Amino acid sequence: MYADDINGDTYPGFGRALDLANDLIFVTESAFDFPGGGRSPVSGILFEQLVAQEPCLEESRLRIMHRNSCRTPWSNELDFRFSQPLRLGGAEVTLTLDVLNVLNLINREWGHVQTVNPVVQLLSVKDRVSGIFNPGGLFPEDPNPLRARYAGPLQFGDTGGVRAAVPYLPQIGASQWQAPFGIGIRFR
Repeated sequence: MYADDINGDTYPGFGRALDLANDLIFVTESAFDFPGGGRSPVSGILFEQLVAQEPCLEESRLRIMHRNSCRTPWSNELDFRFSQPLRLGGAEVTLTLDVLNVLNLINREWGHVQTVNPVVQLLSVKDRVSGIFNPGGLFPEDPNPLRARYAGPLQFGDTGGVRAAVPYLPQIGASQWQAPFGIGIRFR
């Protein structure tokens, strides 16, 4: 969920790929409650749109998310197999035709299998920028050392509008129908 090592523990080791796997996810009450959320209204709006689209995020407000609390959408898939044995001389020949994902063969909008990248980066968290121009302490010092911004997938509308997108992707091989043909020969 976070694009960086949010708790700064560098566990299980140094390196971006390793640091992304162990930090717990806390869903704030509103987008303006996460670090720097009030300073980036666009990130706040995108975060709220994403939470509104995903019931598991909405149910986890003000809590640390449980493992596997979010699920991908339901998938419908139907496979078909036709097998015909034939005798040819002293051999038995078996012809087979498997049609995988028949639903997608009937209607291309059916039989889609959705998946999510194992590390979905929705928020990018950085340390606060130090040395910000503040003549004579005119602006109050921000006590929050972190800044977060929405870094998740976006969906662009026909009118040019942008909104948060649910990070589901179709699993290409499983979402398309396939029809492998096979021949088996058994000699006696």
